[in-house]
Amino acid sequence: TMNTLAHLTAALAALIHLYIYWLERHAYGSARFCRTFNIAERDLPALRAPFHNLALYNLMQALGVLAGITLRLADIAPAVATGLLLTPLATMSAAGIYLYTTAPDKRRPALVQAVPPLLALIALALA
Repeated sequence: TMNTLAHLTAALAALIHLYIYWLERHAYGSARFCRTFNIAERDLPALRAPFHNLALYNLMQALGVLAGITLRLADIAPAVATGLLLTPLATMSAAGIYLYTTAPDKRRPALVQAVPPLLALIALALA
């Protein structure tokens, strides 16, 4: 059903944002982090605070989606649960669309960030 598709694509969006959180917070400064975000080692000290701030943003987006899915599946406060799910999905989508339109060199990661939550929003609208 559309609800199942919405929950699955929303969960995928949450997992992607949990991975981004891990990169920005726990893998900060690693070779994978530097390669993923195209950060020079010399710039790491100046960028630690902004990336840790972004990590918190990504963590909260993922937790909001997961809370919304959980409450919807448990049939607890359906309207609140749906609102809790829609808000981070819309934010994730908007951030990915913004990145896509403003940074042509980041179009692939922008699509990774934007497509799953967009699909979840479409499925929720059709459910």
